[in-house]
Amino acid sequence: MDKLHKRILQVIPIGSERPRPRREIEQMLGMSKRSVEKAIERLVFQYGIPVVAIKQAGHNGYYLPRSEEERQEGLQAYKSQIKTSQMIVSKVEAVDLDKFHEELKEALHA
Repeated sequence: MDKLHKRILQVIPIGSERPRPRREIEQMLGMSKRSVEKAIERLVFQYGIPVVAIKQAGHNGYYLPRSEEERQEGLQAYKSQIKTSQMIVSKVEAVDLDKFHEELKEALHA
């Protein structure tokens, strides 16, 4: 594992009691939002590290789960995001584009 990923891993807490917010990681390591996100992805995909995240107001951030319960809690935000993305894909695919553009044209010129 390279130095950057070791540094990030060192600031991600074990357990969900005090998850580390992405912004805090950015500030601690002088990284951009996208760089932190890509590095977290690499920890998971390349190194097999089970980094998860809680995304709740007042209690959010990354952590390494101690138990199956913590793992599932940390995966909930990702699962919710997938579900929302699937619904968006379905809705956009269902639009009749010819009819949409005709109605849009009428609405904008009315």
